[in-house]
Amino acid sequence: MAEIAYPIGVLIMAYGGPNNLAEIPGYLADIRAGRPTTPAVLAEITNNYRQIGGKSPLLEFTEQQVAAVQAQLDPAQFKCYLGMRHWAPWIEEVVGQMVADGITHAVSLVLAPHYSKMSIAKYQDKIADGLAMYHGAIDFAHINSYHTAAPYLEALTNRVQEGLARWPAEERADVHVVFSAHSLPVRIIKMGDPYDTQLRETATLVAEQAGLRPEQWSWSYQSAG
Repeated sequence: MAEIAYPIGVLIMAYGGPNNLAEIPGYLADIRAGRPTTPAVLAEITNNYRQIGGKSPLLEFTEQQVAAVQAQLDPAQFKCYLGMRHWAPWIEEVVGQMVADGITHAVSLVLAPHYSKMSIAKYQDKIADGLAMYHGAIDFAHINSYHTAAPYLEALTNRVQEGLARWPAEERADVHVVFSAHSLPVRIIKMGDPYDTQLRETATLVAEQAGLRPEQWSWSYQSAG
């Protein structure tokens, strides 16, 4: 086993988003793999971003998360990096920076707890592309999922309980909780992708920890699939 050189890199990744309205066409082109976006759809999406301040808040939020992780780690042992899949800072370029920094071993973590070949695996492909592009030889340990991690379940349980607290105590037993997530094409699930199973495992565990009765909660997807 090769000796580990410190610091170990920690590459934290998220989806990415435009930093201003002018970046939206390029952002959509990357998401759609170059396929054109109709003017009507572009106008609708631009208006949506305009209503939340003219940019995606994702980069700022993710920077705060990465800084919080780094603050919990020994800087002599670990160095955190932030990479985005569909916009700057691009994962491939961040991997290049890790190579330039002399990182030889690293951990990758996508800020999406449930594994899918259409999501987490795509981020890992970007890492491989970056290593090829910058002639790197970083040994990555990929965290594929953490959908049953105790702190994650605790955080979700707390949010459910906060939501239930909006109703008077005598009414909470009648409140129905709906867990929801973005869907995948059915054909992907039928190929054995674990995404749906992992989501339902998370929902079941959170419902149990929140004290919900089996008939008091249900599962749904936010989009067709």
